[in-house]
Amino acid sequence: MPIKPPRIRFILWRWHRRIGILAALFVVWLSITGILLNHTERFSLSDYPLPASMQRSVYGLDVEVVTAFHVSRSGGGKVQIIQLSDDVVLLSERVLGRCDGRLVGVAATDELIVIACREELLLATEDGQIVERAGEYMGLPAPIENIGRCGSTLCMSIQEGDLYSLDIDALDWQPASVGQYQPSIAAALDVSDANHLISRYTGNSISWERFILDIHSGRIAGTWGVLWMDAMAILFVILGLTGIYMWWVRRRR
Repeated sequence: MPIKPPRIRFILWRWHRRIGILAALFVVWLSITGILLNHTERFSLSDYPLPASMQRSVYGLDVEVVTAFHVSRSGGGKVQIIQLSDDVVLLSERVLGRCDGRLVGVAATDELIVIACREELLLATEDGQIVERAGEYMGLPAPIENIGRCGSTLCMSIQEGDLYSLDIDALDWQPASVGQYQPSIAAALDVSDANHLISRYTGNSISWERFILDIHSGRIAGTWGVLWMDAMAILFVILGLTGIYMWWVRRRR
């Protein structure tokens, strides 16, 4: 038995209304993200990276500032030593280079800054020049646990619990007593400073603009997000066709 036109109109009206409610939520989503993207320069969305925690949870990127240390300058003041992603070492935002292993401590002499990683020591000047490297190939005890001071001399501790005094000029290390050892202490790094460094020195930085664009396009959810956007586009087509049909039928009455 064929469906009569009034029955068709009722069915279309009911589904038109249901699809319209779902589409309205989708339009609100697109409108908000679209407005933000239209004013990305005004809001400087491309200049600010997502927090590292969001980059890890949303995009699966392992980007973080491993640790940071402050050390006093010979002429007063402090410099900051930071290691990014277990690789790049920075001295006050100047790239020193790579260090073998995780950054574990920093100490200073009158002329040099001594940077200790798990498998290597870097000797650098205050203006960011590496003058010497020392590793296991030179007999350096490793893995290093920390570096600090034993009174007036530099000392480093290794994972086995042994302590060594350091003669930086001769690049020599000898067993030392534990009594006066004061290890260096990692410094807290402000979240905004950490995000700035990630954005500037790593290739894994995601800006707020990219994040909002991915939400707008559905790519934030990967393949399923793209399919969802396709499905919503089809619903918009259905919504438009049913609306035109009901308008045309009513006009003919």
